[in-house]
Amino acid sequence: MSVVQPSIIGKSNGIVNQGTFNFYDGKITAKIKKDGQTLEGKRPVAINGEPNELPIAYSVSIEDDDKEDEQLQIATLTIISEIEAKIGTVTYTKLEEAVEAARNTFWS
Repeated sequence: MSVVQPSIIGKSNGIVNQGTFNFYDGKITAKIKKDGQTLEGKRPVAINGEPNELPIAYSVSIEDDDKEDEQLQIATLTIISEIEAKIGTVTYTKLEEAVEAARNTFWS
């Protein structure tokens, strides 16, 4: 798994998920150039929407970077270090949350 390649760079959005978006590796960057124009409160968004699928034991890490000439938002994958349970495709770092989710999902 790479956090460098493939590299997707978009203007105000890196990826807009309007269907199926599986994020397995790479880096997604959104950037807005500061060219003297007002940004009107806009911020770049690396992933607009939610990924449908990620590698097991990974989550999306978002980093904002405000440079002199541009604003960036960068999304990469980060390993979840303390997984205690997994139900379907959802991982839980607290066993109590997994038990509660199982109760609400399967027995309600």
